[in-house]
Amino acid sequence: MKFILKTMLLLLVSLSAMADVVNPATVSENTNETDQKVLKDIWKYEFSLGASVYSGNQEFTLFTLNSKISAQFPSHTVSIIPKLEYRQTDEEKLRKIDVTVNDVVDMKSLGNLQKNWGAFIDARYLKDDSKGIEHSTNTLVGIGYDFWGEYRGEGEALKLSVALGYRDQTNIDDSKEHFPFLSSRIKMLKPINKFTKFNVAAWHIASFKDFNRDYEASLEIGYENVLSKTTSVEVKQESTYENLPVEDRVRYNSISKIVFNWKPE
Repeated sequence: MKFILKTMLLLLVSLSAMADVVNPATVSENTNETDQKVLKDIWKYEFSLGASVYSGNQEFTLFTLNSKISAQFPSHTVSIIPKLEYRQTDEEKLRKIDVTVNDVVDMKSLGNLQKNWGAFIDARYLKDDSKGIEHSTNTLVGIGYDFWGEYRGEGEALKLSVALGYRDQTNIDDSKEHFPFLSSRIKMLKPINKFTKFNVAAWHIASFKDFNRDYEASLEIGYENVLSKTTSVEVKQESTYENLPVEDRVRYNSISKIVFNWKPE
């Protein structure tokens, strides 16, 4: 719990510093119109609406509403990613709430490291009825490397990252899980041409309590077709495996998604 509080405090400090930068009240009277526009345009927004078919714990159609709010500064990038999902089965209605706050720091600002390196702090809240999770909080700190370019850059990327984290979880059956974990992830984003993008991501989480038994693994593959400057359609396939799932839940789940993305200019 102390680890969570310290991590959340660090996040709040980071967000407070960011707010000071973008707050219009801090813009001096001498700031010209161009500078003010830069401050206003520092935030980026993305919205996604989609439908999915699950297999595993449940067989159902899923409607999703996702969004991403991000701001990039000279030394770090802050992202807020809320995801809401509504699932209708033959027997019941299921919900998933997933909110992540992430801050990536450019390592070259901390020393003489190359721009390919990045450090990050991440806090995630999750509620997932189908997996039997009443509520779960993951906080982690890690470091990553992009083999193809700047770690914080957008576009073509091949990123490898490792992180240490802590999970505080309460399940629907009233069981509780509290443990530190090691997380590793590899992610590739490859534009095929100016209209299509291909991405794949795989990650692994292992509890320090029992690396050999208490672990999770995920694989996500996506293909995105750009329709215009602000819109695109994406097809995704996600597979997850939990070696020790919540009681009465299955280990393997598969999700097929089609998503409509909108990025305001």
